Amino acid sequence: MAGLGNWSLTRAALIILLLPRSLEGCGHISLSASTVRLGDAITASCIIKQNCSYLGPESQILWKLGTELLPGGKQQRLPDGTQESIITLPHLNNPWALLSCYLRWSNSLQMVDQAELQAGYPPFTPHNLSCFMNLTTNCLTCQWEPGPDTHLSTNFTLKSFKSRGNCQTQEETIPDCVSEDGQSHCSIPRKHLQLYQTMGIWVQAENVLGTSVSPQLCLDPMDVVKLEPPTLWALGPSSEVAPPQPGCLQLHWELWKPSLFIEQNCELRHKPQLGEASWALVRWKATSRAWDGGG
Repeated sequence: MAGLGNWSLTRAALIILLLPRSLEGCGHISLSASTVRLGDAITASCIIKQNCSYLGPESQILWKLGTELLPGGKQQRLPDGTQESIITLPHLNNPWALLSCYLRWSNSLQMVDQAELQAGYPPFTPHNLSCFMNLTTNCLTCQWEPGPDTHLSTNFTLKSFKSRGNCQTQEETIPDCVSEDGQSHCSIPRKHLQLYQTMGIWVQAENVLGTSVSPQLCLDPMDVVKLEPPTLWALGPSSEVAPPQPGCLQLHWELWKPSLFIEQNCELRHKPQLGEASWALVRWKATSRAWDGGG
């Protein structure tokens, strides 16, 4: 009995060694496409190699989508001795899914291979593109709205070129600016810009399902400079400044220093009487730094 027991243990150990936790070396999954439009069909095949000698001649190939066992699957033996199962998912309605191929081993399922399925949409056309010249960072910053979620990794690239007039001709290409993941803005450094010269600008969106481009902007960076407001204060009595006329308020302001080289027009709004609903408007050239207003 002892000898029989030892033989049984040896056989059990041999079976355990032969029984794989998975059969990844025995076959692989091929897809008609790894990424499709959301709701489209996708076809997959699982091929079992001939050299898996420990398998039965007609081993059953099964499929799972996630944890769900899929019905059907056309199985056949190919002329080279391999076994193949083909399955079609008529509608892939999830942006991401894991498709698995199994072999039935005794009373259990052993995994052969897995494949990631992705579904989504081609990029939507970026819109509401706008740009401003930031004198603090010395960059032309452009922003846009990317449109609805595509459920896929989508790259946005700000493209531009130097031009003349209405941007009908391209003179020099400006290096692309690729936005960071999840961002809908990008900045072109000053070294790539020619101030007081027009440039064409647009956004290109791209993913595995396609490409789209925004309408093109044509602008001069100096026409879209973002200015900070002047610093404004009332003047106190001073021997260096003539006193205001009776009943008047004398004001003084200082322009934002990075913008001093730009010709600017400014507006001053004030209410002549406390409690009045409307504001009085005074316009002046930025070269003037003082104003006397009647009370």
